[in-house]
Amino acid sequence: MTVIVRQPGMLTTIQDFGWQNLLHLSLSRGGAMDSEALATANQLVGNPLDACGLEFTGVGPTLFFGESLCIAWTGGVMPAVMTLPGQSEPVVLSSHRPILIPAGATVRWGAASAGFRCWLAVTGGFQATALLGSCSSHLAAAVGAGPVYREQALAVNPPSATAAEIRAAFSGKDTAAKGWSVSTTVPHSWPIIEVATLPGRHFNQLSEEDQRRLLDQGWSVSSSSNRQGVSLKGERLTTIL
Repeated sequence: MTVIVRQPGMLTTIQDFGWQNLLHLSLSRGGAMDSEALATANQLVGNPLDACGLEFTGVGPTLFFGESLCIAWTGGVMPAVMTLPGQSEPVVLSSHRPILIPAGATVRWGAASAGFRCWLAVTGGFQATALLGSCSSHLAAAVGAGPVYREQALAVNPPSATAAEIRAAFSGKDTAAKGWSVSTTVPHSWPIIEVATLPGRHFNQLSEEDQRRLLDQGWSVSSSSNRQGVSLKGERLTTIL
């Protein structure tokens, strides 16, 4: 059973919970940036919590389903539509709930309108080669499969007994599981967040004025942020050295 990547989106990678206790090998945890969101998506389709899923960044992919599968995606708010063979009007799909995708359907995810990343689970989970105990794609360390690419075939594992029960719960032509969903934890607008801080070993390299500026001014998240860190924009600081 495979899912075909028609378009990869901005950045789509295979992720699980990542690596544990390997910092002595200079390998950070990696894995899904929000492991709870991935676990929730897996729960919705009956997978083990750490089954391999897809992480979407910014703009989601377009995927073709050759066989019928249940899917769920969680995290940010990312719209999706499904196109069926011989059907001109696409079907709008909802996140944070199990969705039955018929064989031959194509699903296209758009740009995130809240949050920036989503996590997709399919019944059975995606197959990937494990390295040091994880199947994740660690881009900074060049470990794992890397980003998915156009026309890539993603193999899917056989469903668990729980996943098969969820699949059987769909009746007739129902696409979404009625009355079975979870709420997104991503706010539609970002409030001002107060962050607790402790002085680090480089704090004394700032002048007293810049120390106050660092702690008292408002900062905003910049577009140069990535999975490894959040870059902040604000009034420029200068160091003594």
